[in-house]
Amino acid sequence: YNIEFEVEILGEDLGSIEHSWISKFNLMINAPKLEIIDVQINDIAGNNNGILDPGETSDIELIVKNTGNSLISDLVGTCSLLGDGNLHLTINDGVSESFSLGVDKTDTISFNVTANSETNFGTVVYMNFIIDDQVNQYYTITESKEISVGEIPNILITDNDTSIVNKAYFYDSGGSAGNYSNYENDTITIRPYDTGHYINIEFLEFNIEADGSGCYDYLEIYDGLNTEADLIGSYCNSNVPTSIAATNPEGALTFRFYSDYSVIFQGWEAEITTVQGTNYNLSLTISDLNGPVQGAVVEFDGQTDTTDINGEVEFVDIPEGINYPVSISAIGYESLQTTLNIFENSNEEFTLEILKNDITFNLLDQDGSVEGDVIFNGLTLSTTNGSVTFEDVEYGLNKECTIQSYGCETRVDTINVVSDLSVDIVLNAIKYDIGFIISDGIDPVQNAIIEFSDRELNTDVNGLAQFEQVKMDTMLTYIVRKTDYNNIEGTVNVLKDSTINLTLIAGKAYYKVCFEVNRESNPVYNAEVILNSDTLFTDNEGLVFFENVEESDEITYKITKPHFNVEEGTISLSGDNITIIKDLTYTSYEVIFRLTDNGNPVTDANITFDEISKVSDNNGESIFELVYSLNRTYLITMDGYENNSGMVNVDENKIVDILMVPTGIDNVEEQNVKIYPNPSNGQFIVEINDINNKLFTIRIFNIIGSTVYTKEISGYSHVREQIDISQYAKGMYFVSIESKDGRIISKRILIR
Repeated sequence: YNIEFEVEILGEDLGSIEHSWISKFNLMINAPKLEIIDVQINDIAGNNNGILDPGETSDIELIVKNTGNSLISDLVGTCSLLGDGNLHLTINDGVSESFSLGVDKTDTISFNVTANSETNFGTVVYMNFIIDDQVNQYYTITESKEISVGEIPNILITDNDTSIVNKAYFYDSGGSAGNYSNYENDTITIRPYDTGHYINIEFLEFNIEADGSGCYDYLEIYDGLNTEADLIGSYCNSNVPTSIAATNPEGALTFRFYSDYSVIFQGWEAEITTVQGTNYNLSLTISDLNGPVQGAVVEFDGQTDTTDINGEVEFVDIPEGINYPVSISAIGYESLQTTLNIFENSNEEFTLEILKNDITFNLLDQDGSVEGDVIFNGLTLSTTNGSVTFEDVEYGLNKECTIQSYGCETRVDTINVVSDLSVDIVLNAIKYDIGFIISDGIDPVQNAIIEFSDRELNTDVNGLAQFEQVKMDTMLTYIVRKTDYNNIEGTVNVLKDSTINLTLIAGKAYYKVCFEVNRESNPVYNAEVILNSDTLFTDNEGLVFFENVEESDEITYKITKPHFNVEEGTISLSGDNITIIKDLTYTSYEVIFRLTDNGNPVTDANITFDEISKVSDNNGESIFELVYSLNRTYLITMDGYENNSGMVNVDENKIVDILMVPTGIDNVEEQNVKIYPNPSNGQFIVEINDINNKLFTIRIFNIIGSTVYTKEISGYSHVREQIDISQYAKGMYFVSIESKDGRIISKRILIR
């Protein structure tokens, strides 16, 4: 089970401003889960036929499994008889020994019983089994099961004129596996052993030839001891029976089957049971923690009804039985499924859990998300990044919520809590018009730049710049810029329509310079921009702002970033804020591949690098010039050498030394050379067989051709050399076995 926790920490800073910090974490809780898998009869002390026969004492074995994720100990099983079961069975030992169940483990517990010797074969006895957690008294499971006394007979319609049963399986003439025959006309009566009981038949499979909406072949069922009784129905594939019960005093049903001269089908399989003549009533009361639940839909054994104002519903005329399915559903509640045993008139109560959902409020105004407080479900919560979630809100319609945000009109609304919801609440921002009138103390100043509320306006001939529909706020900053005048900076409280009169003073004006740095229309992050002597770095959008730059006809700038060509120049700044857009290009680098074999250059090798192909020169070299890029692949091929491939980062001028490895030359056979383990941690063994007292040199090279290990070895027939190069960097190495006449066997080893 996954449990989510939320931790909230509240506190104040040194300025007595309140802060809150919320964090969530999940905790996995492992718990056991018990299931009763099967019930079986162990009559090894009796006739050992696996059936509880009349007069026999046997063990009823219950197979129990733990399908959960945690061990459970101190479990005890008990059993009891239901209905009139005590007439047919005696429980000798109804309590099991204590047992434990590990994760995904099963165990078998036993209860000892004796069947009444007078009980008829096929009699069904109902038993209730409980597996109880003796320590926590929480993990408990209860199930009811059918136990048959004696073997349940199989009856074919061709068997006898009359069969007397408590329980049986009933088939057409083909039995459980075959088809019925042509030209059949068979009749059988099935009646219960006991007076006051009634035959009930439930068809499990049914397949009899139809004739459109009629029948070519058919099964007739009569409510009585013979075909003179009332005909209940005539059945084939156009009219398939399900469950039928006798209502006559004898409790009998009579069956007649007819088939014509052609076409045979599989027939039927049905279960015959007997029920007592006394039926029972069931009253259910459905409620929640607040009282009765009206309108709950209750399904019981195929019947459906709805609870009244008192939360009650009644089902009548129910035969005795176990595990009757019950399903309860109601709008706004978790559905409930269970089973009931019926052996008397019963009153049962069920409590439904109210559905709970998470409701998220997203606060916005016309310009985007805003912060605020939401009053809902008896709580007041504040948003973070414009959103807040109320968890486990009970189902309900038209639940009221109040949303408050500074600078916006308070909004009262209703929410239907019927599922998890994410609700966008658009608030009406309170806005005002703010005007700036700029003068030099005598006359209005035209074309002064006013930066305010994320906008930029120029004053008109009257020195006025009118900012319309500014959202209500406090301490909004403004800047006034005009050539030959000092800048004016200040703040405004936007609480009503207002006009601000400002007077410029002669002096130096400072303007804003923005650089937008891109590469092929994509923003370049963290580029260094130097303007005069000030240095700033571009943001994620490739932008950087110099806020107060003095007017000048020649202001120098320089833009740099590793692996890009430097961009520099001058700009002129006079009378206006400006934006400079610059596109950077990648730097080009020279990559030289240098190929050697035992210190000698390898010429005329084919080198393909970043889809460009060249041939190594007399020095074993080939030069490539590429712009900055990472993980560029190369492939080197040449007759007499193993192919060599890899990747190179083009991030500086560099030489890539490649040791070309000749293909193996026979001296000792290559299959007689073993290197293991491979890959290794740097410690490995070189083993050579059949060397015939020759002298060899083991050399190990890294990927750029540097020798990291050399040793001469000899032996009569077998050499096993322990090598340790763990002090070197991880990667691919080449092991060369060289004979005195220059013959070589080469192998690779990967060090991890």
